[in-house]
Amino acid sequence: MKLILQELNDHIWYRGLKVVYVVSYLALFAIGFLFVVDASRYQIPSHLPSSALEAFQDDNFYLLSSAEMISALTAIDADFGNLPESEKHKAITDIKQNKTKYSKGKANFIYFARTDVRLPKAVLFGVFYILAAISFMEFIRRCFYYVVIGQLFPRQRQ
Repeated sequence: MKLILQELNDHIWYRGLKVVYVVSYLALFAIGFLFVVDASRYQIPSHLPSSALEAFQDDNFYLLSSAEMISALTAIDADFGNLPESEKHKAITDIKQNKTKYSKGKANFIYFARTDVRLPKAVLFGVFYILAAISFMEFIRRCFYYVVIGQLFPRQRQ
């Protein structure tokens, strides 16, 4: 006797299996979302100038906050890092006041590493992942129908 989908729906185990199937779909998409987010991120490393004078000539340096300036100058020049905090803040105030004296308009340096997202890569990876997940889940469904009913595409009604 060949079963049809309507007869399968009368069995409690089949309805439970459908719930498990839907939950596994949701879990698969949640895991896929995490992969897409992770695959689309990339790290932009810092690119520090070789001297404090080069930093003073860079317009990007003056966009930093005072704390960021202190951190950047400490990374560039170890002697600056050995100064007391009051001297560091005084030096930063003097640098900001004399910006026009030092600044040459260069903007080649990245003072702090940051993470960025490649949106086209994320979308493309997401689309391929969704298509693969749907194909995989449909394959499982059709295998189940073939084992239980004997047909890949069972009839809804007799």
